Amino acid sequence: MGKVDDKRLSIDIQTLRQLIWEDANEEEQDELRDDMPDVIRWIDTSKMLVDALTKDMNSSELRHTLKTGVWNTVPSPEAQLIKLMKQKYRRERRIREAEELAVPQDQNHG
Repeated sequence: MGKVDDKRLSIDIQTLRQLIWEDANEEEQDELRDDMPDVIRWIDTSKMLVDALTKDMNSSELRHTLKTGVWNTVPSPEAQLIKLMKQKYRRERRIREAEELAVPQDQNHG
């Protein structure tokens, strides 16, 4: 499992992991098998159905899912592009901040 900075989130993930990695006899397994019904996977923010319940946003996907019983978890090309743009912005910002820290103090007052 990857590193999680938020202590509360880390505890929640460990609890979920414990629940999911148990077989029908409640014995913890070393690996997930195909016969185990539960799987954790990342869902893109653009596909989070419950956001429409707590935020002022379009709820058509939530309504469609409730009506059909089918949830499409694949992000749209637009959502993927927005995610890539945000990642690029954050990467460039980190580089700028690192460069600013690398400048010796006497050059800042120059």
